[in-house]
Amino acid sequence: MVPSTTFKIIGNEPFIKYSPVVLAALDKQLCLLSYSDLWLQNHNLDMGDHAGKFLFDVLPDLPAAFKDILSEALDGKSSMHNGKKFTRPNGSSVWY
Repeated sequence: MVPSTTFKIIGNEPFIKYSPVVLAALDKQLCLLSYSDLWLQNHNLDMGDHAGKFLFDVLPDLPAAFKDILSEALDGKSSMHNGKKFTRPNGSSVWY
């Protein structure tokens, strides 16, 4: 069993902001705590402050299935998948 660890993210921490991967940290209400610059670029978002905003308000085109996966994870259910390609309404695609 993995011990429970709690830490607080204050603002867009440099170790997340400048991460070389697409990364976002969410709270239990699915609000953004922090995110990498690459996460913003991957989702074609401006560099404005999105911290504290509900993930599905920032990314309204996210598939409903993704919301279900996150909700189940928050309920403590584990799952495994290799990702799924999602085509956005504008024709661009992203993997989840």
